[in-house]
Amino acid sequence: MLYLIAGAVAVYAAYQYFFGDDRDDRPPSRTYKSSQPPVHRRDERQQRQSIDSSRRDDITPEEVYASLRARAKQEGDLMAQCYQQSKEAYERRDRARAKALSDEGKRHALKMETLNADASTTIFKENNRDRDPCEVDLHGLFVKEAIAYSEKAVSGARRRGYSEIRLIVGQGNHSEKGIPRLKPALQEDMQMRGHHVEADPKNPGVLVVQLGSR
Repeated sequence: MLYLIAGAVAVYAAYQYFFGDDRDDRPPSRTYKSSQPPVHRRDERQQRQSIDSSRRDDITPEEVYASLRARAKQEGDLMAQCYQQSKEAYERRDRARAKALSDEGKRHALKMETLNADASTTIFKENNRDRDPCEVDLHGLFVKEAIAYSEKAVSGARRRGYSEIRLIVGQGNHSEKGIPRLKPALQEDMQMRGHHVEADPKNPGVLVVQLGSR
């Protein structure tokens, strides 16, 4: 049991490393919030949902994306709290409580993954709407997501017979401490797959991947 709990905590640490950006490097909130808010708050939430539904047509893809990421972050925080509390319960020899908290953490983890997947799909579609097929914009994606999308894009470009594909990654200005994470991760991934990749000399925020025979 302790091995499983420790592994669950490690899962969250890995999530923060692979998916975290400057917004997601904050520590989890200290207060655990119940999934069932008080009645008056539920009434307020229902009122907000009614208002939101009336203006749903006015919501932009960027707003949908931001909301999904925020909700995923909340689920990630709750997941981490559950796993930590599960570990503490196990150390107190309260095995039943530890198991219940571990299971709850897994539910939060699944919700987090689903919300992040929806967010990445939303922003990728919006950023690449009507874009040249040999160019892919990866802004707004976490590292692991960007790698997955770039690999699909490269495979598609090769099937179409393109000689190169351009990956728009930005210069890391919004990364934690201004240190780019996406660009070097994609460069490493492309090189491991045998592709020649280099930054566009006219735009360092773009990686040019050569798709000739490997």
